[in-house]
Amino acid sequence: MNTSQEDIINKVNVVYSKYPLGVDNVSQYYDQLASLYGQFYEDTDYLGIDINHSLQKDVQQIIYTLNKIKVDGLIDVGSGTGYWRKFFKNLKKLLAIDISKNMLIQSKNEIVARSLIEKNKYFEMNCNIIDLDLENIVGYEAVFIGFILSHYSNSDIMKILNNIKKNKNIRYIIIIDSVYGKYRINRKNMETYKNIVSDEKKISVYKRYFTKNNWLELLEEIEMSTRINKSYWGETFFIEVIYI
Repeated sequence: MNTSQEDIINKVNVVYSKYPLGVDNVSQYYDQLASLYGQFYEDTDYLGIDINHSLQKDVQQIIYTLNKIKVDGLIDVGSGTGYWRKFFKNLKKLLAIDISKNMLIQSKNEIVARSLIEKNKYFEMNCNIIDLDLENIVGYEAVFIGFILSHYSNSDIMKILNNIKKNKNIRYIIIIDSVYGKYRINRKNMETYKNIVSDEKKISVYKRYFTKNNWLELLEEIEMSTRINKSYWGETFFIEVIYI
């Protein structure tokens, strides 16, 4: 039996709480970046400094890891434009979740343009992942979280991961995010704000960068550090596959 978009939404308990890091700012920020977002991973002058070699090395390692993952049903959290999605093999069913409506438009366009999966197997939700209870969603065995957790505090990250663990159908979580490596070490701390100017208005969003040690400490708090199956830490990005 086919699952409808309404069925998906009805099975998810959405509580629209106030986002502690500025939900409106985050959605507006990514709305403005949607048309260009996928290019960032291929930019030769990322963040205004020439770190192309390290960035591309990290991107290629992430792609290599994703290519090894065989999954039929995927929940794509912070789906963005769908840049990373195309590297999953044999994908048959997708639930895309993003706080940005414009990102979801780009995501759907990517599905249609590449014919990645059947249209009736693609579902989407425009909301904040911290407000979702995914416990009752069926038909998906993996959750992919790309560059979203770096917008949250430790307590919120633990809440998100614990919520995913409640779903007994989910076998593993794939996480990619930003590293506090040598190209960012000149900053005084691992937390910052990213800015974009739209219609003469500056939109700022909270952004953090992870070290391997503080990431493992966070996972230890929720008893997930020993469940890491695959791990790669580069100078710009990291990827971890966690079995739950």
